Amino acid sequence: MISGISPLSLSTGYVLAGILSCNPHPAPNITLQFQNAPLQIDNTRSSADLAQFKTHTLSPKYGAEFPVVSGVASSDFQVKYNAKFMTSSLPSSDSVCLWVKAINIMIIYTPIVYISSDYKPGSCQYSMTEEHEMLHVNIDIITINEFLPHIRRTAENVVSTWRGIDPVGKNQLKLNQKALLNPLAEALGKVISRMQRTRSLRQQQVDSRSEYRYISSACQKKDAR
Repeated sequence: MISGISPLSLSTGYVLAGILSCNPHPAPNITLQFQNAPLQIDNTRSSADLAQFKTHTLSPKYGAEFPVVSGVASSDFQVKYNAKFMTSSLPSSDSVCLWVKAINIMIIYTPIVYISSDYKPGSCQYSMTEEHEMLHVNIDIITINEFLPHIRRTAENVVSTWRGIDPVGKNQLKLNQKALLNPLAEALGKVISRMQRTRSLRQQQVDSRSEYRYISSACQKKDAR
């Protein structure tokens, strides 16, 4: 027998430990949604306006070699997720058990193609510009679809061992919810960064010198016939 501790206090301790513990729960269910918004085409900006947009794109810089900017593809890309948290109260305590039942991840893609107002719909230059900028949009969609399984697998791997956490105070729920999701946010950030690097490399290959030269001269050759 340990000096200073009676058999009664030991049994009481075991009872309290059982009361203030949480039952394990299944790992949260992961759902993944790709929200691909309808393409918007904006034909209200001048080439000078689009030149300002161009400085913020992924396109290679060719200096003054191609001074006229006929179009720009702008893609608003967002990753959002929300979690369904569950709690259960512990008897005779201000603490609760906390776990995650489900997590929904949303990939939101909103493409806008800007075509210079100098070119009217139906004209050769308008059509050539639209065709080129659609290459950028299609590459985005292909790349996102390619990475969707990686995103899902990453999320499932992170949460596979989640069974809930030890009792937490009711006044600390928000803090613990955030801490619980931090590993998921970090893992998703890494896989999204890989996707963005892949997307960047592919987009730069579309904006090659040969492609720019073709767009610049195609309509002139057509009009000369």
